[in-house]
Amino acid sequence: MKISPIVIFLASSVVSPVATAFLGDAINVMLPWLITMCVVVLADLAAGVRKSIKLKVHVSWTTAARETMGKMVVYLAFVLAVAMVDAAADGDALIARWVCLFVCTMEGGSILSNFLKPYGINLTPKAIAKIFLKRSPLAVSDEEADELLEEARKQEDKKWNHKGRRKHDEHA
Repeated sequence: MKISPIVIFLASSVVSPVATAFLGDAINVMLPWLITMCVVVLADLAAGVRKSIKLKVHVSWTTAARETMGKMVVYLAFVLAVAMVDAAADGDALIARWVCLFVCTMEGGSILSNFLKPYGINLTPKAIAKIFLKRSPLAVSDEEADELLEEARKQEDKKWNHKGRRKHDEHA
């Protein structure tokens, strides 16, 4: 069945202004957060380059730029989707703000890790979990914390491999 050009023209003339207004609202919600996220991602790039220079690791600008642009694209898509949901909710939910703050917190952790790594301080989720386990009321020792974390890693690995995914070791 062929749709008449008149029907297509009428449908697009009705939908276009609505879609443009909706996207405009989403972009208005998202723009300050996108600027903030771009600044944080660029700061992470600078901190990563600084870390590589301090550790005397070869810095490939193309690789660093490619990874940074990859982050930017993922974050942009993520924030655009959330900003649209926020605009659809009439901006009352502040969803975009919380998601952007979450992304900025993740990047902030990466920046902090990049600054501390040359000084021998390894700030990884595993290291943070060990600190919490050692300082918990249980007073877990380093060896016990390592065992607990290794057991948790094995369980997680088993869960993901059970779903038909391969181990990283098989690819190497």
